[in-house]
Amino acid sequence: MKTNNRYVQNFTCSFVGCLGFFLASPLQGADPQPKYIFEGHKEWIYSATFSPNGRILASASGDGTIKLWDVTSGKVQATLKGHTKAVTCAVFSSDGKTLASASVDTTVKLWDVASRKELVHLKGHTKEVMTIIFSPNDKTLASMSADDTLMLWDVASGKVHAVLKGHEDRLHRMSFSPDGKTLASGSSDSTVKLWDVASGREIFSLKGHKYKVLCIAFSPDGKTLASGSADESIRLWDVGTGKQLFILNGHKGNVISLSYSPDGKTLASGSWEGTLKLWDVALIKERAILEGHIEAVMQVAFSPDGKTLASRSMDKTIKLWDVRTNAELANLKGNADFLSCISFSPDGKTLASGSVDGTLKLWGMPSFK
Repeated sequence: MKTNNRYVQNFTCSFVGCLGFFLASPLQGADPQPKYIFEGHKEWIYSATFSPNGRILASASGDGTIKLWDVTSGKVQATLKGHTKAVTCAVFSSDGKTLASASVDTTVKLWDVASRKELVHLKGHTKEVMTIIFSPNDKTLASMSADDTLMLWDVASGKVHAVLKGHEDRLHRMSFSPDGKTLASGSSDSTVKLWDVASGREIFSLKGHKYKVLCIAFSPDGKTLASGSADESIRLWDVGTGKQLFILNGHKGNVISLSYSPDGKTLASGSWEGTLKLWDVALIKERAILEGHIEAVMQVAFSPDGKTLASRSMDKTIKLWDVRTNAELANLKGNADFLSCISFSPDGKTLASGSVDGTLKLWGMPSFK
């Protein structure tokens, strides 16, 4: 299967990893094997996510379909068809009643989870839609497209609430603040923009990075935004004032992944040269360098309890780290092809990995005393 490097970076569904499954036993041994392997999609798995109750999983694929999986049995409940090209993202609303999907066909669709029927077909973008996210209150859906615009959709009516224009180059990431009042976006134009969700107005344009902004992350309290850039730096911004607070230097390559721990005390960052760093947010200093990957660290994700950090790399491995001791817990060998996503289950007992070959591997997590 041929891959597209542009899709590798852009088609990462915001706040959504790949398909997960509940497992009975934790990982054991230095070279653990997956408990389950799911097969069914014919192309790349772009994203997958648990329903809020953990009973259903939705996976989006390059084969143009979304599959709904029963978590208990592992069987496909339904295959949602309607998009005419690759489905790049699928996300549940927080109440689990609605599923949204985005596609290379330039459209966004809303689906009724109970009936499996398409509710609304949202048209507006002129190029592929790379990712979508629901606001925390489910009233707004944000979509990010290769046409360099973001759109805010009213979920109840299916109408466009606002078209956010202002970036002068390709968009890479977007994120809602925890209270849902602000949307942040990072771009190749080297800026981060903060948008007022209610009015659609630009609040601040955060300038300081020298090159493209590749990743962003809100702190759990919503007061700080972290941004990672091709200039090898991480910058922390005051969301209320738009002012730069601190610059974190230390990476020797593009900073391409960021994640705050659930308690907001630690920031994890991954870069193109294969390093993974933990930063003490209170002291504004590097806390640890986690070494082991030999290629780019494309994604970092904390477990729900914050005790474990998972890192996904272009070296086709996933590593699990003990956040308290910085020790490597496990080295998970993925598929022969590029690993496209990882995700923790809601209870944190399982990690799932997806690949460009269309398969999903499910891993049990270590137990902590």
